[in-house]
Amino acid sequence: MQKLNMIQAFAELPEGMDATFVHPEGQGDQSRLIKMRLNAPQDVNLYITPVEIDYETGEVVQHHGDAARFLAHVSAGFEQIEFFYQGSFCLAALGGSVWLDTADNTAFSVEASDFTSYARLWEREERDPRILEVERMARHNRDALMAQMEADRAEFAAKMEAIEKRVSANVTPAQSNDGSGAQGGSGGAVVPTGAPAVDPQVDSAPEGGGSGEPNA
Repeated sequence: MQKLNMIQAFAELPEGMDATFVHPEGQGDQSRLIKMRLNAPQDVNLYITPVEIDYETGEVVQHHGDAARFLAHVSAGFEQIEFFYQGSFCLAALGGSVWLDTADNTAFSVEASDFTSYARLWEREERDPRILEVERMARHNRDALMAQMEADRAEFAAKMEAIEKRVSANVTPAQSNDGSGAQGGSGGAVVPTGAPAVDPQVDSAPEGGGSGEPNA
């Protein structure tokens, strides 16, 4: 015989939604006994996730998805579960909906859960091999493109360096204008163009006789 008591007290917990159980305020260091009555149309797995509650608003402010754990497997039909728990938590069903009631009238609320996935790795469906092959080819093409871009950048840098070296080798330094190439050496005077090489000789012979004395 299955004793369900007040059937209207059961609340549906669909897959993808959570039943939140709030721990009594001020009793965070104490565990409490949770008694559940479950009526499942099909086999389901139950998971619990620790949460943080804002007691002023009654809202869930943080879900500790990394600490989610498997609670129990419930076969189709009626089942009762009892366990101790310290703190607030969310209850989720994987595999279908379940009708939930608490034997001790513990309050809970059912709300949508879009923050975590309770599917474990070995419970996920296998992906289409064609999609996996397309993703693999996309990753291969991306890696090949990145490698080609890196090679092109290296080749361009090498060409620019070679051009810079060739240009530097063909440029001759400008000659200094310090007068070192002037005619007559560094100590001689510069003779202007078109000037006679020597000064014309002045006829210094005295007029008159050859004695050298001036005319009387």
